[in-house]
Amino acid sequence: MDREQSYIRVSELELRREQAIEKCGETLVLKAESCLQSLLKEAEIFIRLDADNLERVLRDGRFKSIFEIKVESTIVDTEELMDVRIIERRLAEEKLFGYSQDLPPALRPIYGYVASSVNAMECGDVIPYYGEIGIKLKQPLKNRTTFTGDDSLFRPQSYRESFEKMTRQPSMFEAANIASFVSWEDIAGNAENLRWRLETIASSTSLADLMEAKEQHFYFEAQIHAGVTIEDIDEIIYIEDIPSDSIAQLALERGIAISVVNLNES
Repeated sequence: MDREQSYIRVSELELRREQAIEKCGETLVLKAESCLQSLLKEAEIFIRLDADNLERVLRDGRFKSIFEIKVESTIVDTEELMDVRIIERRLAEEKLFGYSQDLPPALRPIYGYVASSVNAMECGDVIPYYGEIGIKLKQPLKNRTTFTGDDSLFRPQSYRESFEKMTRQPSMFEAANIASFVSWEDIAGNAENLRWRLETIASSTSLADLMEAKEQHFYFEAQIHAGVTIEDIDEIIYIEDIPSDSIAQLALERGIAISVVNLNES
């Protein structure tokens, strides 16, 4: 199995894509897909962290998933909820990527988001809950990153408990499949609604335009495979804040740039 196919479930992606073609025609699907791929090509991949987690990353030399540190965001703020989240994520990663449930934690994906800048319009309101500091990743990581048009943990209502069907199926970042952006409910549902979404995607000129093609305005998710180390960091971005002395020193020692941005200028 080649590297790309080891990260994605090709058969599920192509089945959904063929269903979209049957309903709306290959021309529109190809046009929407081409626009999506073009906008992603110009986008950046970010991770959000709080200061404690950033310092941990700089000291450890790599990012760790919730399976290792049981920290995800301020949304999940109790140990009981985190245990449930970990179980859900383990089941989801099996369905999304074909990862076995006993895969070692260090080999599991690291989750980030896709945007034109660290706090752009298309980031939505949820992103800040994952941390106030943005980590911009280097471009070469795109070749081992997969993409979904929203949170990959989402499931259709009728599959909330079973994990038999995920709302969106990831595809490779640099060859994004329309089925990674458009939800399963849209593909399986009303053809007119699906056509409207595809036409909106096809006419988009920015990631902010793409956000309008979704039923929920959260964020565009990136799943980075095969680990993320401090060597993969392009820049640490503080949003209307400055780093602590310890973080500034750690970043300096590791040759990582730090910048500070104003929300109104990002």
